[in-house]
Amino acid sequence: MLAKPNHGYLRILLKGLNGDFEYEIKGVENTFFGDELMNVDIQLTNDIFDARFGVNESGDFSSKLFKLKAKE
Repeated sequence: MLAKPNHGYLRILLKGLNGDFEYEIKGVENTFFGDELMNVDIQLTNDIFDARFGVNESGDFSSKLFKLKAKE
């Protein structure tokens, strides 16, 4: 997919998580409950993404990988 200038907010709405479990996302200090990730989503913008996930590359044919783990 080609990069879009000034594309607005992108969101990821997850499915299939346990709403009662707390999840960690690799590279993020905060934890999130499953129901929060399935109903509220993760908002991706360049500023938020750079600050929270430590990624500063974007452009044509780039991708992003999120590793979620249920907190024990």
